[in-house]
Amino acid sequence: MLDTHVARSTLGKWLDWAALFVLLLGLAGALGIFVATEGGGAAGNEEIVDGVVYPIKPDEDRHFRYEVERMGGTVGLMMVEFDDWFADLWHGRELAYTVAVLSLVGAGILHFVAGEIGLEADGAREDGRA
Repeated sequence: MLDTHVARSTLGKWLDWAALFVLLLGLAGALGIFVATEGGGAAGNEEIVDGVVYPIKPDEDRHFRYEVERMGGTVGLMMVEFDDWFADLWHGRELAYTVAVLSLVGAGILHFVAGEIGLEADGAREDGRA
């Protein structure tokens, strides 16, 4: 029968290695995206239709927001602004920042879980349960 302390300790080490892998791969990907892109994405103040870029004039954007607020109220306008912000996260350099943050969060969660497993294994060993 396997020693539970050894099994938990090994799992914790594997999760730490996985956290390091996720961190390095995510940051390398974010750096690659950052270097490959010129700036902001297409979701900001231009629209792409069939591969052709059309700039959005500021007065057209104001009119659209006015109409949304008139029909949907302030909450509707806030939802549209949130949707625009969220869509911007997946284009251009913002995508690089998003990938970097998500890799940091993922690696942090894996490292935290690995630490909790290690603490649980140490507690089982001290109690004589292992």
